Amino acid sequence: MREIDSAAELTVADDGPGFPASIMPVTFERFVRPDSARGRVTGGTGLGLSIAATLARSQGATIEAGNESPLGGAWVRLLFPTDQPATATAEVRPDVVAPTG
Repeated sequence: MREIDSAAELTVADDGPGFPASIMPVTFERFVRPDSARGRVTGGTGLGLSIAATLARSQGATIEAGNESPLGGAWVRLLFPTDQPATATAEVRPDVVAPTG
């Protein structure tokens, strides 16, 4: 994480094939998966980025995605404003672990 102007930036990148151009306009919509041939057993539900976008926006942040990360694959960037208070609060419970994938 780093601070840029009046925002804290968090970028996640990978070295995979990146996002297909066909899904870029709908990357943050629910149930979007780059490979429709993959079922739930071999892939995700297509909810991860939608949930991330909803959570980011609830905190006044912006989220964006693209290809050609420094590692060669896809990237997702969150920008959290540092000059205004958060618009929502969350309860932190150490006994609850968020699902991955």
